[in-house]
Amino acid sequence: MKKNIIKIGIVDGHNLFRKALKNLLCMVDDFEVVIESTHDNDLIDKLYYHKDVDVVLLDLCMPGLSGKETLNLLFNKHPHVKVIVLSMHMELKTVSELLNFGIYGCIPKEAELAELIDAIRSASEGALYKNKILTDALYWRTSNTLKGPFSRNGHYINEKHKKILQLLWQEKTTQEIADEVFLSVSAVDKIKQQLKEKTGAKTTVGLIKYGIEKSIIAI
Repeated sequence: MKKNIIKIGIVDGHNLFRKALKNLLCMVDDFEVVIESTHDNDLIDKLYYHKDVDVVLLDLCMPGLSGKETLNLLFNKHPHVKVIVLSMHMELKTVSELLNFGIYGCIPKEAELAELIDAIRSASEGALYKNKILTDALYWRTSNTLKGPFSRNGHYINEKHKKILQLLWQEKTTQEIADEVFLSVSAVDKIKQQLKEKTGAKTTVGLIKYGIEKSIIAI
C-alpha cells in the first residue's frame, strides 16, 4: 500500500543547517521537502505555488522576524499549514504565546532527528506534539493564573465540558469524544465552539491551555 507523502517546508536563515536538515528528512520514505526558504516573505511566495504543503518547520529566531507577525501572515493566507517552531533558545512564556497562534510543536535544534520526525508526523495528523518544552509551556501559566472552574467571563464550566477538555488533551478525535460523552459529533463541535466563546480561546490549543491553567487537565 502506497504511503501518503507528507510535504514539508523549511524556513531557516542558516544555509548549512537548512540543507543538512532537508537531506536528512528526504531520507524518510514518506517525507518530501518541497520548499526551502530563508525568510517568511519568501515562504509565503513559495506557498502560492505549493499549496499542498502539510507542515512548515519555522525558525523564528532569525534576525528581522517577528514570531507573531510571521504566524499571523502564514495562518491568514494558508490556514491549512501546520507549523512546528525550531528553536535554539526559547522561553516558556514565548512558547506559550506562540501556542495561542496555533503552532503544533516546538523542537529545540539540539533535539534528536527522531523527535523531529515524530513531531512532523503528529502535526500532519492535526495533533500537538507534546514534548517537554510544550507541556512545560502549557503549564507555565498555572503559577500566574487563579485556579477555578469558571471561564474568563464568569460562565460556569460543567462536568461534561471538563470531560471534553480532558479528551482534547488526550488527542481524541471528535468522533471518539462524541462516543465517550454520548453525544453527536455536531453536538461536540457546538460545545467546543461554546467553550472557545466562554474561555476566550481562539484554537483547540487555547482550550487545552485553559484546561491546564484551571487544573481541569492534569499533565
